Amino acid sequence: MIDIIDFNSKVFATDPEQISSVLRKQKGLYPYELPNGTKAWLVTRRSDVEEVLTKNIIFQVEPATDAQSYQQNPFSEAIPKPLHLLATDGAQHQRLRGPLESFFTKKVLESYREFITAEIKSMLFNWKKEEVHDLAKELSYLVPVKVISKMLGLEWQEHFPEYAISLQLVKENPENHLKNVVSFHQIISEAIARKKGLKGNDIISVLLNADLSEEEVLSMSLLLFMAGSGTTASLISQGLYQMINKQIAPHNNLADEILSRTSPANSAFPRYSHQDYALSDTLIKKGDLLIVMLASANYDMKNGEDPLKNHLSFSKGIHHCIGWYLAKMEAKITYQIFYEFFPESQIVSEDWFINITSRDIITMNVQLG
Repeated sequence: MIDIIDFNSKVFATDPEQISSVLRKQKGLYPYELPNGTKAWLVTRRSDVEEVLTKNIIFQVEPATDAQSYQQNPFSEAIPKPLHLLATDGAQHQRLRGPLESFFTKKVLESYREFITAEIKSMLFNWKKEEVHDLAKELSYLVPVKVISKMLGLEWQEHFPEYAISLQLVKENPENHLKNVVSFHQIISEAIARKKGLKGNDIISVLLNADLSEEEVLSMSLLLFMAGSGTTASLISQGLYQMINKQIAPHNNLADEILSRTSPANSAFPRYSHQDYALSDTLIKKGDLLIVMLASANYDMKNGEDPLKNHLSFSKGIHHCIGWYLAKMEAKITYQIFYEFFPESQIVSEDWFINITSRDIITMNVQLG
């Protein structure tokens, strides 16, 4: 058996299959202790992963016992109350998701293509060859943060990308990031207060007019900003990293290659078992916590399956990522425009953030060429 599983290593960041393949071969469900001491099962085989994600009566994101709390969740510092899509199941989940459905159609999202293209070109227009820029902070985070801010109806502030990074890292390092998170909560709260009672076509206005409480709108807005920036930024950064590192032009499958091989989301939102249940050859007891390893399931394909079309990086079941189309569109546009401007760039240095939940490039200094 594996003595130490290092989910914080550069190896797991760049080649997760080195660890995942061993886990799948040894035991599909692997007993694991989280850094806070909580016991969990790592679900690593694809068939088990899909079963947990789709049997949402048995396996839920909501705690199963009084001893369990949302505060144990990796998002709890960034979004203090479980009043959002990734913390709710059943009718409450559908109640929160329903008002968003009209925003996340292909037709509506395609209407943002011109805005995304113009924003990226304006970012890169004044950059010069031979300059060194941090593509993670100056491009990868900036693009999705601008898009989700516009969709939410927020007035743009230059600190938004910094706040987006803090929302990702506050659970790991509250001393450095909690202040930014609190500041951003205040910005969202003030926007909600301004929009209350008004008709508008932005997400915050629509949520308010769907009779959600202000606390629910706050939680939903924080989730959308966080999910719409962090994982998308990782997808953009990783694609740029591959293009520059391998000196290749972007191609249509690049985003799905990243999603399949080094998914920005290593695992889905944790699930609790709400009853005793036999999963493969392991008895899961009521109250057990399961960490569903998407990064492992993506490599566990049936013979003949196309990993670029069958990856689970956007999850599956009722919690399938509502913004999947937007994330891929933003990434593909960024890859193409950056290559048109700077096709011969070189990576100077990069700094990865990696844990059992997510994968990101926090800094990527690049000499433009």
